[in-house]
Amino acid sequence: MAELKVVIKLEVNGERPASLAKRMGVGMLKAMLPFECVSKPFKHSAPENKSKAMQIAVGFHDVNSAALEGDGKDELVVKGRIDPVELVTVLRDKVGGAHIKSVGPADDKKEKEKKEKEEKEKKEKEEKEKKEKEEKEMMEKMFSSASVYPWPHQPLIYEVPDYNPRGCFSF
Repeated sequence: MAELKVVIKLEVNGERPASLAKRMGVGMLKAMLPFECVSKPFKHSAPENKSKAMQIAVGFHDVNSAALEGDGKDELVVKGRIDPVELVTVLRDKVGGAHIKSVGPADDKKEKEKKEKEEKEKKEKEEKEKKEKEEKEMMEKMFSSASVYPWPHQPLIYEVPDYNPRGCFSF
């Protein structure tokens, strides 16, 4: 079986279905006590139902990941090698209303594009590092092989005799 991505719509309206034994016990208690006293302990809040659904999904065999998504965090997204019908059946028994919204392959286009982008960036980074390394080696080679010659001669100093325009005699 291939890995699947299953989106399950949960109906977490504050009531969790009770087992047959609890329902029978409640039925007997309702006859003896007022309804409000009996039904209060069986009501659960929406966060409790969502938490219970997550626990069931994560504890289900061959599940790789599970997350609550959607506007009201009422969509359970489960990825793994699972039977969606079996998971929904268990969720209906333990949490309440649940129905399959979509089933598809686990690899999304977005995830593939993200992986491709990461691989491309990694490749570009490696090429850049390789180019920098080559430039550095080339510069080291140039400077190590270059001969530095000192100034070939001492600077030449010329003495210019005083110029006397009147001739050779000086006064």
